[in-house]
Amino acid sequence: MEPSYSFTTQEREKLKEPIVLNFLKVEANYQKFSAFIESPSPEIKNELDSAFKAYYKRAKVIAYIDKLIHYYSIDLDKRINKYRATQQLILDNPISENESGNTTMKDTLPSYEQPMLDSSQLPLEELFEDLNLYKAWNSLSDKQKRVLTLKYQYNLKDVEIADIICETKQVISYNHNKAIKVLRQSVKDS
Repeated sequence: MEPSYSFTTQEREKLKEPIVLNFLKVEANYQKFSAFIESPSPEIKNELDSAFKAYYKRAKVIAYIDKLIHYYSIDLDKRINKYRATQQLILDNPISENESGNTTMKDTLPSYEQPMLDSSQLPLEELFEDLNLYKAWNSLSDKQKRVLTLKYQYNLKDVEIADIICETKQVISYNHNKAIKVLRQSVKDS
């Protein structure tokens, strides 16, 4: 049996659109469409049109809510970032509004104190028994001598030495390695 309704070129193009294809994937809508093709009547056409309008309206609402959620989340992220930028933790502010004291957040943080150095220990150069090692020690710069003394006599880490000497950890490491190289070379030569 041949369909009694013939489609125009424009109608055939409309049938290829995603919204129409998705509409026809619903079994009830496909049956109405098939019924209209087999016997085109104004009643079936009105039912098909009503079903498509309801489907289209639902699809538009879903698309609107989807965009609304998407853009609302972007807006919320912007507001949170702006709030964080303007409401940063300020350590000098009082801990509480009602507190009459002057206690700040900064006062509650633990402070880093430099280690106490025991000055009663003998300087490292007085511990050398090898003359070449002693000469190599005297050829080192004052900074290198201080780094070696703090590292080996006081057992400090590079970070702690850097804080005491007010240099970077890399500078401390460089001076340490260079001084050790000079001292090792003097031991090899003797």
